[in-house]
Amino acid sequence: MGQVELLYAILDKPLLTDVLFGHFSAAEIIRMSWTCWAARKSVQSYSSRAWSIDRHLRRFFRDPSAFRSLQAQTGTLISGSNALQFIDRTFYPESDLDIYVFPREHLTVGKWILEEAGMDYAFQPNSSQDPDFEKAEFAAPDDDDEQDAMDVEDEEAVYRMKGMLGVFTFISQMDDLVAPLKVQMIVTQVCPLDTVLSFHSTVVMNIISYQAAYCLFAWTTLEDRHGVVVEAKKTRHEAALAKYAARGFHIVSGEEAKCDENHRHRSSLRFGERWVDDRLTWVIPLDMTNVNLPAPTLGTPNATFDPVTLNSWTFGLKYVENPPVIQCRCLSSKLLRFNYIASHSFLRFARPVLHMTGSTEYKKREEYPNSEFWTWWDFLVLNCKECYFREPKKTRPISDIIRKRIEDSLPKAPRFISRIRRYRRVMQADEHEQEDENEQTA
Repeated sequence: MGQVELLYAILDKPLLTDVLFGHFSAAEIIRMSWTCWAARKSVQSYSSRAWSIDRHLRRFFRDPSAFRSLQAQTGTLISGSNALQFIDRTFYPESDLDIYVFPREHLTVGKWILEEAGMDYAFQPNSSQDPDFEKAEFAAPDDDDEQDAMDVEDEEAVYRMKGMLGVFTFISQMDDLVAPLKVQMIVTQVCPLDTVLSFHSTVVMNIISYQAAYCLFAWTTLEDRHGVVVEAKKTRHEAALAKYAARGFHIVSGEEAKCDENHRHRSSLRFGERWVDDRLTWVIPLDMTNVNLPAPTLGTPNATFDPVTLNSWTFGLKYVENPPVIQCRCLSSKLLRFNYIASHSFLRFARPVLHMTGSTEYKKREEYPNSEFWTWWDFLVLNCKECYFREPKKTRPISDIIRKRIEDSLPKAPRFISRIRRYRRVMQADEHEQEDENEQTA
């Protein structure tokens, strides 16, 4: 058997490739897939096993697809060391699951964990929370109790983070478990990603949505094995930083980050505007089998995009001797189903479009209070993003040409009007029915 035939024979055996590719870095696996069709097929087969989100989540939930459907409905993200483990193909036995939720969704997510996760979770309040989960809804821990509210072993989420409203801990102590399972729900003030970007270093700035896993600083984290300190107070984060140093990551200071940004052409520490799904992020698409997407309202088109990809920020240095900073603004509106964060440039670009749309939408909502007939305009942010990349930087904020492109991409009026007319007919029929019942009662 020649060398080529031997290589093909190895690539055709999953038991061998699992061991072989297990020693490859993420970049090496991708390069391997570029060599020939047999290697590509083998890498695809390995990837479906190595990055199986259902297998990863089954440790915490009986039905991972149901949890991912909940993620799609509520915009919940997985982050912290659990997301790093999934992306990096590692396992930390002592770690728990950290999920980040919007403030209006915490009751929905918490009740699902207690009632439908299938692992007999119980709410474990901290010293400032009511034992009843629903009554403890906005009881955020103070600085002294924060260590009690979160596992010390997961210190990337322990420290007071920007925009954190509260922490809720759920414990499962089923008889068949070797050790208790812990799920921690962090309620965010603006949006989950805003809190994730306030972590102590880039090594834990990874997220898992219902649709994909995102390593935001991919080359730095997975290839260089660096964790860049971001606006950290050393005395508060030194324990967490030491933990990741023990796991093989080199903790990088602000000055080192500056050198890395200037001299490493492949580094993901490029200073400037960033997006969740830009070329510096490694995106791992997830199997969507059995994941149910939320039904759109009558006035909203079907969502074909992951909402988390609409977030942007700016990464850079204020002073050479200080850690890098992540700067962003809140992009929120009653027109949007979710809140987002945006770079200053994109916020100036998108704000006029939302204002232009808002006057008409608000009038419609006053006339038709049933939210089933409202239009959620998150897809408009996607349209703005697409036009934003076509627009030369010198002409930003938004120009009349781009405004026209966005207007042309909106749902056509006749389709929406027909839905409103249908709604009116239904309401009139209900009113006539109610009048008939009242007459019969009289």
